[in-house]
Amino acid sequence: MANMTFAASVVAELFDRQFGQFLNMLNYGMEVLDLFERSKAQFNGASFEYPMTIARAGHGRYQGEGATQPTPRALEDQVVKFEVTEYIDKLGFTWRFLSQGESALLKSKIKRRIQRAFDENREFLDQVSIFGNATRGLVNSREVVTVAAANVPVGTLFRTTVRVFDYSGDHSKFATAALATPASWVPVTLRALDDYAPVAVGHGITVVAGADINNHLYVTGSDELAGTVNIICVSSLTTTVWGLDPTSTSVCANGFAFSLELDNTTTVTNAAGPPVAIITGLPQFGRIDPATGVAFVGDASWEMAGIFQNLFAGTWGNIDRTLVANAALRSNAFTMATGGAHNRVAFTAERVSFLIQSVKIAAGRAGKFTHMLCNPLVVTRLIAAVTTTLQYQVKGDAGTADLGPRSVTMLGFAPHECLNVPNGMIIGINKDCWQILTVGGKMVDIIKRGDASGVIGGPLFKSSDVTTSSDTVFYGIHQLVCDRPNANGCITGITLV
Repeated sequence: MANMTFAASVVAELFDRQFGQFLNMLNYGMEVLDLFERSKAQFNGASFEYPMTIARAGHGRYQGEGATQPTPRALEDQVVKFEVTEYIDKLGFTWRFLSQGESALLKSKIKRRIQRAFDENREFLDQVSIFGNATRGLVNSREVVTVAAANVPVGTLFRTTVRVFDYSGDHSKFATAALATPASWVPVTLRALDDYAPVAVGHGITVVAGADINNHLYVTGSDELAGTVNIICVSSLTTTVWGLDPTSTSVCANGFAFSLELDNTTTVTNAAGPPVAIITGLPQFGRIDPATGVAFVGDASWEMAGIFQNLFAGTWGNIDRTLVANAALRSNAFTMATGGAHNRVAFTAERVSFLIQSVKIAAGRAGKFTHMLCNPLVVTRLIAAVTTTLQYQVKGDAGTADLGPRSVTMLGFAPHECLNVPNGMIIGINKDCWQILTVGGKMVDIIKRGDASGVIGGPLFKSSDVTTSSDTVFYGIHQLVCDRPNANGCITGITLV
């Protein structure tokens, strides 16, 4: 008990003196999130309610002398509801560590451990700010579809041939997926980003015979280094085929990418009987396991919506972007290659210029990027393009050697290096269109907890009831929202090496 009294006094003194500094360290110092405004938002206990103009209300007119005045037009605002996300982490010190009463370095050790915890939290939040929630990345390549003689049996169902596509995005959710282990396959939805329609029967999936309408796609493996993802289609018919045929633009127009979304589909209708609960699929998105009724801990559906989710998800807040009426709320997702198999190709200024100009056309005056986010390896591709195609001059002091340009830009935009942006793509954002919605103005706070009754307002560090440790809680309710998706965009399919 003496140890805990000492421990409480040491930690309390440290936090009382530097509480504000600790909060700033926890909430700032991020690569991506620091670009965006933090604001308090209306919170109804389940969602943030965010008012925005969905469509322009119209404009004035010229009229003849004495003509009837036009009917007044109000702004067509709509309150979009975005699910809130709750973030929580714990920082704890064991009593043995805190009982170093004779150690003059104890406070220094505590500070270093706290700083490490803050750094890890910021890194994780920055990752989620890019690919959090359902939409994990973009697919650029396509493959010629050939009808297989027969698909491979999987229980009472069948799977099609594995198709390998270029993919720039998060691979963590597919780390355990293996073709030989059906229970590890991850259910996904591919979405063609010319009109945001999902790949489905009649739109990328073909049923040669029969009437099976509930086929579904699964990731069976991925390779982050190669930038690829393996996808199959599970069906109750052996005649089902699927693919993103480069010889046809009926599924997706040339030059547009596909988004890859996690989902929780674990049933496929058996053409000869009732739905069959297939053994395939490890849902990384569904909050409840339909087989056991048990929630998935740390599931993606609880995550803050990242940049990919805001720009490329089919459902944005409570808005269905597949509807033509909501086309103005779509973003711009292009591939570096513009035809054929759409495989990865070298960086070209012409294609990046196409992205910039397309955003201007789509968003009008708001369509101007403030930042071009890219992985450091993409910057190396940009430097390679500059140094091999353009003349440049580097000046240095006598006796020094300096190889390569000191700075590089893309059509006037300096690339903003972000370690967590996937390799092989460039993300253009207008930071004025983004808001981090919060309850109290902070993304993450340090919760003061009271005694065993749980009353808030007590010490920051509280003795654990079940372990010999003292801990504190990081907690926040927030959501990342882009209120003008068409003023932002992405170009993917850039050569990796």
